[in-house]
Amino acid sequence: MAILLLADPGLVLDPGFQLSALATAGLIAWGSRLARWLDRIGRGRLPAWLAPVQCVVMGITDRQSAYVESLVEALKNQGFRAVSDLRNEKVGFKIRDHTLQRVPYLLVAGDKEVAANQVSVRTRNGKDLGTMSLQAFTERLRIELNSRGRTVLED
Repeated sequence: MAILLLADPGLVLDPGFQLSALATAGLIAWGSRLARWLDRIGRGRLPAWLAPVQCVVMGITDRQSAYVESLVEALKNQGFRAVSDLRNEKVGFKIRDHTLQRVPYLLVAGDKEVAANQVSVRTRNGKDLGTMSLQAFTERLRIELNSRGRTVLED
């Protein structure tokens, strides 16, 4: 803005410019406060399209590490915000940890899932969505992200 004012000092007198400068300053000043307020009132339960991490992929043992990494890579290549959890902890502890962090989807891969090329999917509310292929999960997540929380009542 300073460059604009140096180039054309007459902009200071323009009410449209004053209003846009005021709006821009307000957004800059209140943007982070608004994000913190939204996080606080929702207790961290941001919808999947706003969540910083949309899904966490975890293995039960170290044997699934390569499969977990390949799933995360596939999810990232499709534009999802996914991370892996390869810590040497019990699965229940990992699930509880990520549930407290309010991650929308938890994907668990064990030996059965690796053999079937699938994942077990849970929501942050603890609802078990069952075992599904990665393609089925990405379709489900893509639909949720595209709807951005809006639901269609009539077709």
